[in-house]
Amino acid sequence: MFLLVVLIVVFTVLPSPASFWSIGNFMVTGGSVIEPYIDLIALGIQVGQQECQYQFKWSRWNCPESAYGNILNPAKRNRIKATKESAFMHAVMNAAIVHTIVTKCQTGQHKNCTCSVDKNPDDFSVKGCSAAIKNAIKITRDFVDKKERLDTWGSINIHNNQVGRQIVQKTMKKVCKCHGVSGSCNMKSCWLKINDFHWIGKRLKLAYKMAKKVGEENDLEKVASFKPFQSSLIYQEESPDYCYPNRSAGSIGTLGRQCAKGSRTNGSMETDDDKSNCNKLCRQCGYNVKEVLDTNNFNCNCSFVWCCKVQCAVCPPRIVSVCSV
Repeated sequence: MFLLVVLIVVFTVLPSPASFWSIGNFMVTGGSVIEPYIDLIALGIQVGQQECQYQFKWSRWNCPESAYGNILNPAKRNRIKATKESAFMHAVMNAAIVHTIVTKCQTGQHKNCTCSVDKNPDDFSVKGCSAAIKNAIKITRDFVDKKERLDTWGSINIHNNQVGRQIVQKTMKKVCKCHGVSGSCNMKSCWLKINDFHWIGKRLKLAYKMAKKVGEENDLEKVASFKPFQSSLIYQEESPDYCYPNRSAGSIGTLGRQCAKGSRTNGSMETDDDKSNCNKLCRQCGYNVKEVLDTNNFNCNCSFVWCCKVQCAVCPPRIVSVCSV
Protein backbone atom coordinates (compact mmCIF):
# COMPACT_ATOMS: atom_id res chain seq x y z
CA MET A 1 0.00 0.00 0.00
CA PHE A 2 2.79 2.39 0.92
CA LEU A 3 4.60 1.71 -2.36
CA LEU A 4 1.39 2.54 -4.23
CA VAL A 5 1.15 5.88 -2.41
CA VAL A 6 4.78 6.64 -3.30
CA LEU A 7 4.24 5.98 -7.00
CA ILE A 8 1.00 7.97 -7.15
CA VAL A 9 2.64 11.00 -5.54
CA VAL A 10 5.73 10.82 -7.74
CA PHE A 11 3.72 10.34 -10.93
CA THR A 12 1.57 13.35 -10.03
CA VAL A 13 4.45 15.82 -9.65
CA LEU A 14 6.89 14.61 -12.30
CA PRO A 15 7.04 15.90 -15.87
CA SER A 16 8.11 12.79 -17.78
CA PRO A 17 8.27 8.97 -17.63
CA ALA A 18 12.08 9.10 -17.33
CA SER A 19 11.92 11.32 -14.27
CA PHE A 20 9.09 9.21 -12.88
CA TRP A 21 11.22 6.06 -13.12
CA SER A 22 14.34 7.65 -11.64
CA ILE A 23 12.73 9.44 -8.72
CA GLY A 24 10.30 6.64 -8.03
CA ASN A 25 13.13 4.13 -7.69
CA PHE A 26 15.27 6.57 -5.72
CA MET A 27 12.51 7.00 -3.18
CA VAL A 28 11.72 3.34 -2.62
CA THR A 29 15.22 1.83 -2.71
CA GLY A 30 18.43 2.16 -0.73
CA GLY A 31 16.90 2.87 2.68
CA SER A 32 13.73 3.75 4.52
CA VAL A 33 11.50 6.62 3.43
CA ILE A 34 10.17 9.17 5.89
CA GLU A 35 6.56 8.46 5.04
CA PRO A 36 4.79 11.61 6.29
CA TYR A 37 6.98 13.81 4.06
CA ILE A 38 7.21 11.69 0.94
CA ASP A 39 5.07 14.05 -1.14
CA LEU A 40 7.27 17.01 -0.18
CA ILE A 41 10.45 15.05 -0.90
CA ALA A 42 9.16 14.17 -4.38
CA LEU A 43 8.17 17.78 -5.03
CA GLY A 44 11.54 19.02 -3.75
CA ILE A 45 13.44 16.72 -6.10
CA GLN A 46 11.47 18.13 -9.02
CA VAL A 47 12.07 21.73 -7.89
CA GLY A 48 15.80 20.95 -7.69
CA GLN A 49 15.84 19.65 -11.26
CA GLN A 50 14.02 22.73 -12.54
CA GLU A 51 16.41 25.07 -10.74
CA CYS A 52 19.44 23.15 -12.03
CA GLN A 53 18.19 23.56 -15.60
CA TYR A 54 17.40 27.22 -14.96
CA GLN A 55 20.87 28.04 -13.64
CA PHE A 56 22.66 26.23 -16.51
CA LYS A 57 20.28 27.15 -19.33
CA TRP A 58 22.98 28.93 -21.36
CA SER A 59 25.93 26.69 -20.43
CA ARG A 60 27.39 23.83 -22.50
CA TRP A 61 26.21 21.49 -19.78
CA ASN A 62 22.59 22.44 -19.21
CA CYS A 63 21.63 19.90 -16.56
CA PRO A 64 19.77 17.57 -18.92
CA GLU A 65 17.12 15.34 -17.45
CA SER A 66 19.28 12.29 -18.14
CA ALA A 67 22.10 13.67 -15.96
CA TYR A 68 19.84 14.62 -13.06
CA GLY A 69 18.12 11.27 -13.41
CA ASN A 70 21.46 9.45 -13.10
CA ILE A 71 21.98 10.61 -9.52
CA LEU A 72 18.53 9.23 -8.70
CA ASN A 73 18.98 5.89 -10.48
CA PRO A 74 20.38 3.24 -8.11
CA ALA A 75 21.86 1.34 -11.06
CA LYS A 76 23.78 4.35 -12.41
CA ARG A 77 24.45 6.83 -9.61
CA ASN A 78 27.48 4.96 -8.24
CA ARG A 79 29.19 5.18 -11.63
CA ILE A 80 28.84 8.94 -12.06
CA LYS A 81 32.08 10.89 -12.10
CA ALA A 82 32.59 13.23 -9.15
CA THR A 83 32.68 16.41 -11.26
CA LYS A 84 31.65 19.97 -10.39
CA GLU A 85 28.36 19.37 -12.17
CA SER A 86 27.64 16.30 -10.04
CA ALA A 87 28.45 18.39 -6.95
CA PHE A 88 25.95 21.03 -7.99
CA MET A 89 23.19 18.49 -8.67
CA HIS A 90 23.58 16.90 -5.25
CA ALA A 91 23.61 20.30 -3.54
CA VAL A 92 20.62 21.76 -5.39
CA MET A 93 18.52 18.63 -4.86
CA ASN A 94 19.13 18.71 -1.11
CA ALA A 95 18.53 22.46 -0.94
CA ALA A 96 15.27 22.09 -2.84
CA ILE A 97 13.93 19.34 -0.57
CA VAL A 98 14.73 21.41 2.54
CA HIS A 99 13.26 24.55 0.96
CA THR A 100 10.05 22.74 -0.03
CA ILE A 101 9.50 21.24 3.43
CA VAL A 102 10.14 24.56 5.20
CA THR A 103 7.92 26.49 2.79
CA LYS A 104 4.97 24.15 3.22
CA CYS A 105 5.49 24.23 6.97
CA GLN A 106 5.74 28.01 7.29
CA THR A 107 2.62 28.51 5.17
CA GLY A 108 0.65 25.81 6.98
CA GLN A 109 0.12 23.77 3.81
CA HIS A 110 1.16 20.36 5.16
CA LYS A 111 -0.65 18.34 7.78
CA ASN A 112 2.56 16.83 9.15
CA CYS A 113 4.26 20.17 9.70
CA THR A 114 5.74 20.59 13.16
CA CYS A 115 4.24 24.08 13.53
CA SER A 116 1.06 24.26 15.59
CA VAL A 117 -0.77 26.29 12.95
CA ASP A 118 -4.22 24.85 13.65
CA LYS A 119 -4.06 25.62 17.36
CA ASN A 120 -3.24 29.29 17.06
CA PRO A 121 -3.13 30.73 13.53
CA ASP A 122 -2.67 34.29 14.81
CA ASP A 123 0.42 33.28 16.74
CA PHE A 124 1.73 31.52 13.60
CA SER A 125 1.38 34.72 11.57
CA VAL A 126 3.40 36.66 14.13
CA LYS A 127 6.11 34.21 15.10
CA GLY A 128 6.44 32.33 11.85
CA CYS A 129 7.93 28.85 12.12
CA SER A 130 11.66 29.30 12.42
CA ALA A 131 12.22 25.85 13.95
CA ALA A 132 10.99 24.15 10.76
CA ILE A 133 14.42 24.49 9.12
CA LYS A 134 16.04 22.10 11.63
CA ASN A 135 13.36 19.50 11.06
CA ALA A 136 13.61 19.86 7.27
CA ILE A 137 17.40 19.45 7.32
CA LYS A 138 17.12 16.32 9.49
CA ILE A 139 14.45 14.77 7.26
CA THR A 140 16.47 15.46 4.12
CA ARG A 141 19.75 14.23 5.63
CA ASP A 142 18.18 11.02 6.94
CA PHE A 143 16.58 10.33 3.58
CA VAL A 144 19.37 11.24 1.13
CA ASP A 145 22.65 10.55 2.92
CA LYS A 146 21.71 6.99 3.87
CA LYS A 147 21.76 6.08 0.18
CA GLU A 148 25.47 6.90 -0.17
CA ARG A 149 28.31 4.38 -0.05
CA LEU A 150 30.96 4.57 2.66
CA ASP A 151 33.84 5.38 0.30
CA THR A 152 35.52 8.44 -1.23
CA TRP A 153 32.80 8.93 -3.82
CA GLY A 154 30.05 8.67 -1.20
CA SER A 155 31.90 11.03 1.14
CA ILE A 156 32.10 13.67 -1.58
CA ASN A 157 28.38 13.36 -2.24
CA ILE A 158 27.51 13.58 1.45
CA HIS A 159 29.64 16.72 1.78
CA ASN A 160 27.91 18.38 -1.18
CA ASN A 161 24.52 17.27 0.12
CA GLN A 162 25.30 19.06 3.36
CA VAL A 163 26.41 22.24 1.58
CA GLY A 164 23.07 22.34 -0.21
CA ARG A 165 21.06 21.85 2.97
CA GLN A 166 23.01 24.38 5.00
CA ILE A 167 22.84 27.15 2.41
CA VAL A 168 19.06 27.27 2.86
CA GLN A 169 19.54 27.87 6.57
CA LYS A 170 22.44 30.31 6.21
CA THR A 171 20.54 32.53 3.78
CA MET A 172 17.35 32.83 5.83
CA LYS A 173 16.11 36.37 6.36
CA LYS A 174 15.04 37.97 9.62
CA VAL A 175 11.48 39.29 9.37
CA CYS A 176 9.84 41.41 12.07
CA LYS A 177 6.31 42.61 12.78
CA CYS A 178 5.61 45.66 14.90
CA HIS A 179 2.99 45.77 17.66
CA GLY A 180 1.61 48.74 19.49
CA VAL A 181 -0.94 51.53 19.41
CA SER A 182 -1.38 53.18 16.00
CA GLY A 183 1.31 51.05 14.42
CA SER A 184 4.09 52.12 16.79
CA CYS A 185 6.98 49.71 17.06
CA ASN A 186 7.72 49.76 20.78
CA MET A 187 7.29 45.99 20.67
CA LYS A 188 7.97 43.60 17.83
CA SER A 189 8.08 39.90 17.07
CA CYS A 190 10.75 38.50 14.75
CA TRP A 191 11.27 35.20 12.98
CA LEU A 192 13.37 33.66 10.21
CA LYS A 193 12.01 33.25 6.69
CA ILE A 194 13.62 31.29 3.87
CA ASN A 195 14.83 33.07 0.77
CA ASP A 196 13.53 32.86 -2.78
CA PHE A 197 14.80 29.59 -4.25
CA HIS A 198 16.16 31.24 -7.40
CA TRP A 199 18.34 33.33 -5.11
CA ILE A 200 19.53 30.18 -3.33
CA GLY A 201 20.17 28.65 -6.77
CA LYS A 202 22.38 31.60 -7.69
CA ARG A 203 24.37 31.15 -4.48
CA LEU A 204 24.88 27.48 -5.33
CA LYS A 205 25.91 28.43 -8.87
CA LEU A 206 28.58 30.70 -7.36
CA ALA A 207 29.70 27.83 -5.11
CA TYR A 208 29.90 25.67 -8.24
CA LYS A 209 32.23 28.18 -9.91
CA MET A 210 34.43 28.27 -6.78
CA ALA A 211 34.34 24.51 -6.10
CA LYS A 212 37.45 22.93 -4.56
CA LYS A 213 39.17 19.90 -6.09
CA VAL A 214 40.11 17.10 -3.69
CA GLY A 215 42.06 13.89 -4.02
CA GLU A 216 41.65 10.73 -1.98
CA GLU A 217 40.84 10.15 1.69
CA ASN A 218 43.53 12.48 3.08
CA ASP A 219 42.12 15.45 1.20
CA LEU A 220 38.62 14.61 2.38
CA GLU A 221 39.84 14.61 5.98
CA LYS A 222 41.29 18.08 5.40
CA VAL A 223 37.98 19.26 3.98
CA ALA A 224 36.13 17.96 7.02
CA SER A 225 38.51 19.69 9.46
CA PHE A 226 39.20 22.92 7.54
CA LYS A 227 36.32 25.30 8.29
CA PRO A 228 36.39 27.41 5.08
CA PHE A 229 35.93 24.21 3.04
CA GLN A 230 32.79 23.21 4.92
CA SER A 231 30.64 25.58 2.87
CA SER A 232 32.41 24.81 -0.44
CA LEU A 233 31.32 22.33 -3.05
CA ILE A 234 34.02 19.75 -3.75
CA TYR A 235 34.82 17.52 -6.72
CA GLN A 236 37.43 14.95 -7.68
CA GLU A 237 37.44 14.71 -11.48
CA GLU A 238 37.74 17.38 -14.16
CA SER A 239 34.70 17.92 -16.36
CA PRO A 240 34.71 17.13 -20.10
CA ASP A 241 34.09 20.01 -22.51
CA TYR A 242 30.43 18.96 -22.95
CA CYS A 243 30.53 19.91 -26.65
CA TYR A 244 29.44 16.46 -27.80
CA PRO A 245 27.02 13.84 -26.51
CA ASN A 246 28.52 11.80 -23.70
CA ARG A 247 26.03 9.63 -21.86
CA SER A 248 28.38 8.68 -19.03
CA ALA A 249 29.13 12.36 -18.38
CA GLY A 250 25.48 13.38 -18.60
CA SER A 251 26.04 15.51 -21.70
CA ILE A 252 23.70 15.91 -24.67
CA GLY A 253 26.18 18.12 -26.57
CA THR A 254 25.53 21.58 -27.97
CA LEU A 255 24.48 20.87 -31.58
CA GLY A 256 21.04 22.36 -32.14
CA ARG A 257 21.12 24.26 -28.84
CA GLN A 258 19.89 27.84 -28.69
CA CYS A 259 22.48 30.45 -27.73
CA ALA A 260 22.30 34.11 -26.70
CA LYS A 261 23.99 36.80 -28.81
CA GLY A 262 24.96 39.57 -26.43
CA SER A 263 21.68 40.61 -24.84
CA ARG A 264 19.17 39.30 -22.39
CA THR A 265 16.58 37.11 -24.05
CA ASN A 266 12.96 38.23 -23.84
CA GLY A 267 12.89 39.22 -20.21
CA SER A 268 14.49 36.07 -18.84
CA MET A 269 16.72 36.36 -15.79
CA GLU A 270 20.15 35.18 -16.92
CA THR A 271 23.29 36.38 -15.16
CA ASP A 272 25.73 38.82 -16.79
CA ASP A 273 28.22 36.13 -17.84
CA ASP A 274 25.43 34.41 -19.80
CA LYS A 275 24.60 37.46 -21.96
CA SER A 276 26.75 36.33 -24.88
CA ASN A 277 27.49 32.64 -25.12
CA CYS A 278 27.25 31.74 -28.82
CA ASN A 279 31.02 31.71 -29.11
CA LYS A 280 31.53 29.29 -26.22
CA LEU A 281 28.45 27.18 -26.90
CA CYS A 282 28.84 26.88 -30.68
CA ARG A 283 32.05 28.15 -32.30
CA GLN A 284 34.48 26.81 -29.71
CA CYS A 285 32.82 23.41 -30.17
CA GLY A 286 33.37 23.52 -33.94
CA TYR A 287 29.83 24.56 -34.88
CA ASN A 288 28.44 27.59 -36.69
CA VAL A 289 25.79 29.98 -35.43
CA LYS A 290 22.61 30.03 -37.47
CA GLU A 291 19.50 32.17 -37.09
CA VAL A 292 16.21 30.32 -37.45
CA LEU A 293 12.55 31.08 -36.89
CA ASP A 294 11.21 29.37 -33.80
CA THR A 295 7.54 28.86 -34.65
CA ASN A 296 6.60 27.65 -31.19
CA ASN A 297 5.00 29.89 -28.63
CA PHE A 298 7.34 30.35 -25.68
CA ASN A 299 7.29 31.60 -22.12
CA CYS A 300 8.68 35.09 -21.52
CA ASN A 301 8.66 37.87 -18.94
CA CYS A 302 8.81 35.27 -16.22
CA SER A 303 8.68 36.13 -12.54
CA PHE A 304 8.84 34.07 -9.38
CA VAL A 305 5.65 33.96 -7.30
CA TRP A 306 5.75 33.04 -3.62
CA CYS A 307 5.47 30.14 -3.22
CA CYS A 308 6.66 28.16 -5.22
CA LYS A 309 6.08 28.73 -8.88
CA VAL A 310 7.17 30.82 -11.84
CA GLN A 311 4.54 32.75 -13.80
CA CYS A 312 5.25 33.63 -17.43
CA ALA A 313 3.53 35.34 -20.33
CA VAL A 314 3.14 33.46 -23.62
CA CYS A 315 4.96 35.23 -26.45
CA PRO A 316 4.71 34.74 -30.24
CA PRO A 317 7.33 33.07 -32.53
CA ARG A 318 10.75 34.79 -32.76
CA ILE A 319 14.14 34.56 -34.46
CA VAL A 320 16.64 32.58 -32.39
CA SER A 321 20.31 31.65 -32.76
CA VAL A 322 21.27 27.98 -32.66
CA CYS A 323 24.43 25.89 -32.98
CA SER A 324 24.55 24.42 -36.47
CA VAL A 325 26.94 22.33 -38.61
